[in-house]
Amino acid sequence: MLQKILKRITNNFGLKVLAAVIAIVIWLVIVNTEDPERTQRFTMQVEILNAEYLTEQGKTYEVIDDSDTITFTVSGQRSYVDRLTSSDFTVTADLSNIENNSQVPIQITCSRYGNYVSITSRAKYVEVYVENIVSEKIPVEVETTGTVAEGYQLSEELQANIKEVEVTGPKSVVERIQRAVAWVEIESLQADTATTTSLVFYDSEGNEVDTSRLTFDHTRVTVSIGILEQKTVPIEYHYNGTPAEGYQVVSAAGSLTSVNIVGEPEAIIDVDAILVSGPEMSVSGADRTIEKVIDIRDYLPEGITLVAGQEPEIEVIITLEQEAVRTYAMPAGNVEILNIPEGYQATIKESSVELSVKGYPSELNAITESELKGTVDASRVTEGEQTLTVTVAGNYQVEGTVQVTVQVTKQEAVPPVENPDAGTDS
Repeated sequence: MLQKILKRITNNFGLKVLAAVIAIVIWLVIVNTEDPERTQRFTMQVEILNAEYLTEQGKTYEVIDDSDTITFTVSGQRSYVDRLTSSDFTVTADLSNIENNSQVPIQITCSRYGNYVSITSRAKYVEVYVENIVSEKIPVEVETTGTVAEGYQLSEELQANIKEVEVTGPKSVVERIQRAVAWVEIESLQADTATTTSLVFYDSEGNEVDTSRLTFDHTRVTVSIGILEQKTVPIEYHYNGTPAEGYQVVSAAGSLTSVNIVGEPEAIIDVDAILVSGPEMSVSGADRTIEKVIDIRDYLPEGITLVAGQEPEIEVIITLEQEAVRTYAMPAGNVEILNIPEGYQATIKESSVELSVKGYPSELNAITESELKGTVDASRVTEGEQTLTVTVAGNYQVEGTVQVTVQVTKQEAVPPVENPDAGTDS
């Protein structure tokens, strides 16, 4: 039986081998015609693995020039290649395999038909920049946008619930940060409030810093916003003490007559004026005008401050004047001659009467010569010129004795006029 089988196999063996070869060639032609070889390009993001390999060393990385996006070519029979999608491929770069501290080898695997296709790529590595991870504490600042309602003002300092924020990340990024700012909106506010906001980080030139590679111990802060009420009130200047003898205070005034203040509503409601007094306003023993600069803040009630921008320094002038003597010419017509004896007549020879009045300049300046009046007593005069003392009317401090010359003449007797009809009978 075995011999028969061998005989059949070896009978015309050459023809049989030729037939097999021809069959293979025909199959290949048919396959290449119906299912030809083809290539397809895929572009994918490289998945970075084992990032903790660097973080455990206190380092971090940044991909350079988008080298974590690669394009590769897949070749194989069309029946396989056409069925492949991006989901059939895994593109990874394992940081634990980093080379030269800057290159991470790329590995591409195909989950389907991996034995029937070939993969080629010009990109062999993901290029990375490796640097140390550092932490730094940045003071938190509060900045505002908008304007509070008219008649109100922000309290002097807005308070955030944290003083500083700890920033952790690549050294080159962390070292750029110069400011951490919490921005709050205050438009039309009229009362105290609190708001929660994110922090914004800036470099030395005021540019916002990208924080996508950073971590923080606080990502949001709460800011308490204090609103104060404004008010304009008069300033009252009150001097105290007694100046030197012969001097008096004319006025006490300052370079400002009113001041803009702010405070909590319950504190400011009872403030109607700011009183400037005390030691700075003393005139005790003074013999000249006092000029000085005071700080109005020293006279504000508790809980009250100045409006932002209000100048605190005020020039105060306490004007003093010294007693003086001034001479006036009282019109003679203003002097009334009293008690002229019967049978006499008297007239003042001068056209005006000179008198000296002592007083303070502010008082003396108010005196007009036309308003001065006086009297002389002529009850004891005799015929001829008489020097009489003038009594000046009014509350004047007259220096010395005021005298006038009075001309006294005896009136001539006038004979009685006879009646021409007297004694005639009608």
